[in-house]
Amino acid sequence: MDENLSAGNARMFARTEFDRYVDGEPMTFALHALIVPPVRVARVAKLVSDGAGQREVRFEGDGKGCLQATSTGAHFKVGEAPGIGWGHLVLTTCEPRPERTPETVETNDIEVRAGSR
Repeated sequence: MDENLSAGNARMFARTEFDRYVDGEPMTFALHALIVPPVRVARVAKLVSDGAGQREVRFEGDGKGCLQATSTGAHFKVGEAPGIGWGHLVLTTCEPRPERTPETVETNDIEVRAGSR
């Protein structure tokens, strides 16, 4: 075992702050296993569900282009998540991508439902 499988951001992943959200509620997530910073993330992500298809969501903040993660654990916030039931976020990384940084990064499964938490 001489190969470092996580080298160059190859195993980078995203994790949401909570597993359940209410539609319209802000959603925070963090990037982990970021070995080679910085990693740039597109300001628009996809909220994907088996039953409800996919919806675009935007990160909070002004400006266009990409957000930058300078270290592992960098936090980002999605302004409003639409109710889709169970699904996950798919983030797109921007070029230039350091070393083995993937083009997309998926979060853990989450539930976004209508109604109160």
